[in-house]
Amino acid sequence: MAGKPVLRLVPPPATAPEQVKPSKQKRAVGSYVQRGENSYRLRYKGKSKTIQAPSIPKVEQALAAFIAEVDKDKFKPPAKMTVKQLSIRFLRDNPDLSEHTRANYKIHLDDRILPVFGDLKIDKVKPAHIYDFLSNLTEDGIRKDNKPGGLGPATIQKIFHVLSSMFSFATDMEEIE
Repeated sequence: MAGKPVLRLVPPPATAPEQVKPSKQKRAVGSYVQRGENSYRLRYKGKSKTIQAPSIPKVEQALAAFIAEVDKDKFKPPAKMTVKQLSIRFLRDNPDLSEHTRANYKIHLDDRILPVFGDLKIDKVKPAHIYDFLSNLTEDGIRKDNKPGGLGPATIQKIFHVLSSMFSFATDMEEIE
């Protein structure tokens, strides 16, 4: 980060005059602060969001969109739940799992998924992370029985299914979008 952080105040998008009486119209202001080279924290009405943007005009566009989200009550703060916390809730509260399936999922979670993703916030797990994780499962030496080669395609597919089911559950529970 070069120099002093930048703080800019930007008014929200103009409201149509017929929606708000001029005498009662309040103009709240959103702000952004530069956090790193291309990292900015947006703030508006006590809510905040961190974004990556290459230029100030892009930051101001993102801030205007953020203000609109907050004003329409569409903004949802980032998930605070970790993958480990989600896995516990998924196994405990998911009515679609039989006891046998629950036991098999727990094995895949404990042996493969949680050692890699357990401490990550669920909204920080990206498709690229999952792709890399699944690719690593094919590498020699990954097996716990010390046999040569990686895991078989059927096992990798089962592990992927556990991840997919767990994140679908999180979406259904509105923990993530």
